[in-house]
Amino acid sequence: MALVEFSAFTCPYCQLLKPVLDDFVKSHAGRVRLHYKPFPILGHARAVEAAVAAEWARDAGLFWRMYDALFAHPHELADADLADRASDIGGDSTALRAALVSAKLRARISASQAEARAAGMQGTPTLFFNGRRYVLADMSPGGLELTLEDEEEWTRNGGWARD
Repeated sequence: MALVEFSAFTCPYCQLLKPVLDDFVKSHAGRVRLHYKPFPILGHARAVEAAVAAEWARDAGLFWRMYDALFAHPHELADADLADRASDIGGDSTALRAALVSAKLRARISASQAEARAAGMQGTPTLFFNGRRYVLADMSPGGLELTLEDEEEWTRNGGWARD
């Protein structure tokens, strides 16, 4: 099952969800595959640059390492900090610095934001299980488990069972 997360590295709610989501995906490895899509919050300082760093890492085959590093250091997002993160995860800090000034990855991020808005996203973090948006009042492990079971039932039955 595809689990798509739209979030921002600078979002405090996304920060709270990350360890729960990490554990959930790990404990459901045969049932869930996480896909991250950037939705930087423009009012948050350096949110776009953090998203650019993540997309640069995706292209370099280092995405999940950068994802972890950015969430671990949400307030250390100056260009020098991001270059350090790139080096820390085995990437080329010079290439990351070049990506930060390029428009290429910013266009990809804008496309991700447009996709989220078109799908009805109302805030970060937002999760989609197999393309269906879930508004989770409870982002605990139990809440995520119930959501996964619900989506699996939906998929098995081709929708909700008729009464």
